[in-house]
Amino acid sequence: MIFGLNSIISLLFEVNLLDVAICDTCLKRGMLCPSCEKRLKDGEISQLDVDVANILYSLSSTNRGLNYLVLKRSIDAGDVIILVTSPGDVGVLIGRGGKIVKHLSEKLGKRVRVVGESHDHLAVARDLLSPVPILGINIIYPPGEGEKYKVRISNKEATRLSGDIETLQKLLSDLTGKAMVLSLE
Repeated sequence: MIFGLNSIISLLFEVNLLDVAICDTCLKRGMLCPSCEKRLKDGEISQLDVDVANILYSLSSTNRGLNYLVLKRSIDAGDVIILVTSPGDVGVLIGRGGKIVKHLSEKLGKRVRVVGESHDHLAVARDLLSPVPILGINIIYPPGEGEKYKVRISNKEATRLSGDIETLQKLLSDLTGKAMVLSLE
């Protein structure tokens, strides 16, 4: 078995390397330090980031994989919460049988989706729209507008989407940094 540097450090020194929006001191104490409090007031992090970090920290004692997790950000998208993580950490955050995501969903009172941060538009779309299969992604050039990416999904599968089309379209655009359009075919 090959271990990364974080794994070796954690095993040798029993250090928690959970990388979330707030510092380790805040996680351990259960309250924000002045620095993290300032970041919260300034809008650098949200209350949702703090809540998710605290829940993940409480789960990390029984789920060792969470000790190496890197959580980039949390997005409240109305009836669903999107957790953006490193691409390799998507499975870790979901947990075996969806156990971690289910626990987060219960604690936060909303459905939770996990998306891996990537420059690959298809990978981000697959993570966000799962379990709905993507038929394809096309680059379109509407008159008077710049380049857009058209994500094609089956009209029959639309009922399985985790939100409404407009919200998902906006989330896709925010996550990829590109203009994205969902198309039902």
